[in-house]
Amino acid sequence: MANETGEHQITPEQLRALGSEVRQGVFQAFQEGPRSVAEVAERINRPEKSLYYHVAALERVGLIEKFERRHTAKKPQWVYALRYKRIKVEPDLEDPEMADAAEKHVLALMRAAGSEYKRAVARYGNKSKGLGFFQRQTLLLDEEGAQLLREKLRELIRELPQSTSGHRMGYTVMLSPIEEVLPE
Repeated sequence: MANETGEHQITPEQLRALGSEVRQGVFQAFQEGPRSVAEVAERINRPEKSLYYHVAALERVGLIEKFERRHTAKKPQWVYALRYKRIKVEPDLEDPEMADAAEKHVLALMRAAGSEYKRAVARYGNKSKGLGFFQRQTLLLDEEGAQLLREKLRELIRELPQSTSGHRMGYTVMLSPIEEVLPE
C-alpha cells in the first residue's frame, strides 16, 4: 500500500521477486511505461516466451498489474504497468525475513551492474569514453548526513533532463555502513 507521499514500502516478497537479473530488466522496462510482454521482450532483447514467467511473478507480488487489453492482428495482449509510481526501499533490517531479502537483493543488484558493465565494454570498448564512470568512495557520515546524501542523489536523478536519443545508462548506488577493519 502506498503511503501519504505516494511511495510504497517494498515487502520482503517483492524484494525476493526482483532477485534475478532478468526480472530486474523486466521491471525496469515497466518503469519506462506500460508495455505488453512482447514490447518488454523487444526492449530488453530477450525471447518473449522466456518472459511470461517473470511477468507473472512480478504481478503475483503486486509490483505490476494489468493495465489494458490490446487487440492485435495475431491475438489480444495484456499490457502491464507498475502498480506504484514510486517504491521506497528502506528495509527494516531488524526483521530477519526483510534482512535476508535485502541482502540477496543488494547482491543481485551488484551482479546486474557488473553484467551491464561487462556488456558495455564488450560492445563499446574505448568508444564509450565520457559515458561510463565508476567510483568507490568512503565517507564519514552521521544519520542526518546519510539521509541528506540519499535525498540529494534522488533529487539529482529526478532533475536530469531525459533524452529521447543517446544511450540508456545504468546507475547503481549502495550506501552502507562499513566495518572499520576489512576481513582477511
